[in-house]
Amino acid sequence: MTLANPSSELHDSYLIELSALKTAIAATQHYLAVAHRRRARLMAELELRSEPARAESAPAIAPYPRPEVNRCRRGYDYRGTTFRCREKKDIWIGLMQRLLDDFPEKHADIVEALRAKGRKRCYLSRDRQALYENKEMGWVVSHSVRLENGWFLDKNLSGEKMLELLHAAVQAAGLTWTDDVTVRLNSIRM
Repeated sequence: MTLANPSSELHDSYLIELSALKTAIAATQHYLAVAHRRRARLMAELELRSEPARAESAPAIAPYPRPEVNRCRRGYDYRGTTFRCREKKDIWIGLMQRLLDDFPEKHADIVEALRAKGRKRCYLSRDRQALYENKEMGWVVSHSVRLENGWFLDKNLSGEKMLELLHAAVQAAGLTWTDDVTVRLNSIRM
């Protein structure tokens, strides 16, 4: 049996292989994002548990009242829970993940609020390439992150821009800054 058009079959097999690779890459990125979040949670828990416990025999009076330990580290408070973060971008990624998870009905409002803050970027999108105009895919991949719920987030931001965008996203979700959300970009060493 001879094939009428062997290049067509070869073309189809390449398309099938590309589709399988795309699926494998997406799954790997998803599992990697889950692993990063789990690692961050474990590290925060270990930090909490490894802080030196105050001995009962130690004097209870200190020269200055010591602030609550969680409030002195980089991170954020979200609806009564404190989250520690090693890097500023982890605050941006973690808080946006929570807003998108907790307020699915507000996704369009959050996207629009973030888009209004940029001239050439939309900061949050279902399509990774749509995050940046006129950028090559390699650049886009290295400057963005895939969230667990299928959204893509720009991670190439300054601390000030992150705060501006977080204010807008929190307001679009219907939460109140300082009551529901507080962000600490810098750690205070005591």
